[in-house]
Amino acid sequence: MLPDSHAKKTVAPRVPVLRMPSALTEMRMSAIEPEGSYDTIRIEGQHAVDEISDWTLTAFLDCSLENLTFETALFDHATFTGTRFAGCGMVHSSFVNASVFSGTFENCRFGACDAWDCRARSVIFTGCRFGYLNLRGAKWRDVVFRDCAIDDFDAVDAVLERVAFPGTAVHAVNLQHAVACDVDLRGAKLQEIHDVAGLRGTTMLVDQISQLASSFAAGLGIRLEDPEGDES
Repeated sequence: MLPDSHAKKTVAPRVPVLRMPSALTEMRMSAIEPEGSYDTIRIEGQHAVDEISDWTLTAFLDCSLENLTFETALFDHATFTGTRFAGCGMVHSSFVNASVFSGTFENCRFGACDAWDCRARSVIFTGCRFGYLNLRGAKWRDVVFRDCAIDDFDAVDAVLERVAFPGTAVHAVNLQHAVACDVDLRGAKLQEIHDVAGLRGTTMLVDQISQLASSFAAGLGIRLEDPEGDES
């Protein structure tokens, strides 16, 4: 059968190139305060002194955060616009109800990242590592995960539009009750799918579906048997 020439094609994420200001003011991590507003600053090569770094309700505009390490970083209700994270490490981070617009995350390491009810638009993650990424109830549009590794991608009840995963390894994906539109999984290395019904609105390759046959069968209540008669 010939492919349907009128079939809807997956729309790629629209992520413009982030251009940082040529002159940034150097600043210390310890100078950042909750509910503060900062623009065109650079914080580089520092380790959080306190176990918990509370940057709740903070606003960052055209800032660069480079090679920073945190035990626990609280960015709840914070706003990041035109901001770059590079080489940062966070054992636990919280972006609950945060807003991230036109930003980049490069070679960052996240243990548990709670970003439920977070809004993100025009964001690229490159070479990042996530243990657990909690996007429950989040609204993410025009987002790319390129060459990343994600152990657990939890997007229950999330709204995902034009999200792609080129070269990204994802151990487990949960899209239960999520709304997905133009979510491109073709470049992802997937191992486990929870709630296959949540994949509506995603694009996958036939080979990927074949490799995930057990997940699809479990989700649809199908019993699999191999040619020898052994059940799986």
